Amino acid sequence: MQVKPFLKRTAYFTGLLMLGILACTYIYCRALPRPIGALYDYRIVTLQIGTDKSLKAYVADTQYTRQRGLSGTRTLPAGYGLLFLFEKPGKYTFLDEGYVFES
Repeated sequence: MQVKPFLKRTAYFTGLLMLGILACTYIYCRALPRPIGALYDYRIVTLQIGTDKSLKAYVADTQYTRQRGLSGTRTLPAGYGLLFLFEKPGKYTFLDEGYVFES
């Protein structure tokens, strides 16, 4: 049974389109400023400080990310921090174990 030429072309162009999308996604994701280590999956927000300064922060807003914090992170880009968000106001304990920052 022969495949119709139209179906062959469609499959070929669909494959090329998928490869193009994957390549663009890879290039875009590599361009994002991410630290080496454990923070690759945190969302990033920009915090405005006054009128002339800003800081980018990785957001720890789930129990897992708050518990993990900066553990396993070797570097943090200049001008970046980690913002802990909680559902309710309160006093929370932080433990700084597992940091491996390089100087």
